[in-house]
Amino acid sequence: MADRQRQGGLRVDPAVAAFQQKAAVNTAALTSKQRRDRGRVRLNIDLDVDTRNAVATIAEREGTSVSQAAALLLAFAAREYGHSNTMLREGFRERRKPARTPRFEWMVETPKMWLTEIERLYTDGEVKR
Repeated sequence: MADRQRQGGLRVDPAVAAFQQKAAVNTAALTSKQRRDRGRVRLNIDLDVDTRNAVATIAEREGTSVSQAAALLLAFAAREYGHSNTMLREGFRERRKPARTPRFEWMVETPKMWLTEIERLYTDGEVKR
């Protein structure tokens, strides 16, 4: 009895806490933008300047935001990877180096040929609407 310490405060049952968490948001009162945003996830990525400029150019030409253009391009690339796009798969295989961090097995660099082509397409104005 002497080694027990008294803890004050109310302890909420986990089931009650889960109910309160769900009940805390009135989904009927959410705006359409808030409902849309609840299904999205933010992503921070590091891009080289030419790739970022290419995405910005595409977004401008298509009349949308950089974020939406990047999301579409990433979804397309993920679809192509899933369909075993040879150029994309080779890009991963040929450009990987052992990572210096325990979190990842490999570091992958964008092929220089791709970056050169992006720079040429988007700075020389070859890409047309």
